Amino acid sequence: MGETQKKEKKKIGLTTKIFIALLAGAIFGIILCYAVPSGHIKDDIIVEGVLYVVGQGFIKLMKMLVVPLVFCSLVCGSMSIGDTKKLGTVGARTLIFYLATTALAVTVALSVGNLINPGVGLDMSTIKTNAASVETMKATSLTDTLLNIIPDNPINSLASGEMLQIIVFALIIGVILAKLGERAETVANFFSQFNDIMMEMTMMIMALAPIGVFCLISRTFANIGFSAFVPLAKYMIGVLIALAIQCFGVYPLYLPHRHSEST
Repeated sequence: MGETQKKEKKKIGLTTKIFIALLAGAIFGIILCYAVPSGHIKDDIIVEGVLYVVGQGFIKLMKMLVVPLVFCSLVCGSMSIGDTKKLGTVGARTLIFYLATTALAVTVALSVGNLINPGVGLDMSTIKTNAASVETMKATSLTDTLLNIIPDNPINSLASGEMLQIIVFALIIGVILAKLGERAETVANFFSQFNDIMMEMTMMIMALAPIGVFCLISRTFANIGFSAFVPLAKYMIGVLIALAIQCFGVYPLYLPHRHSEST
């Protein structure tokens, strides 16, 4: 009987918590939209106060992780390979694989988006946006795109979040650290330990994901109501379809090539 009482309860996984928070946020947002009258408490304190601050704060925390996590992970990964010749081969193949899968992912996403049209029916006039934050993308040529991969100022690339430039710079540092070996052991240990710190920070921030999702979804439904449900459902279905095509349709195309190399 004592052993039965000591049985540990199954912990709810993070994915399940996020899904529950998503549903709870939708319900809470709908209640705010239809059951709570507009006023200073609802509009300024709850919706545009607590929900907005917590939701946007979670997004900023996620953005905060990206650059240092990617940079340290790539430095440690390229440094651990050791053989610079092998690293060059792996790096070239990784870059080709990255560009190819990215191009296919964009094609799949655009195709699914044009097929489902997830934004049709959503009244954007009720969504409060910051026009100053909207950026216009300019078309660039292939040569400019290739040259932009090389950072003019690595520190500025890290600060502005230019991911391709960060990847190149991190790979170069990893190659040099692997080549120097014991002479750069202190720097290598720094990146390894800092990578451990970033992984721990990632776990801490991801533990807040249910709260962030709850606030983001609640604010969306509080501003739009049921009119957001169908477009949001279409968006989620579109994302799942695109991910399924990418995972089960695009990536398996690469498996026969990897199998032939291993044999």
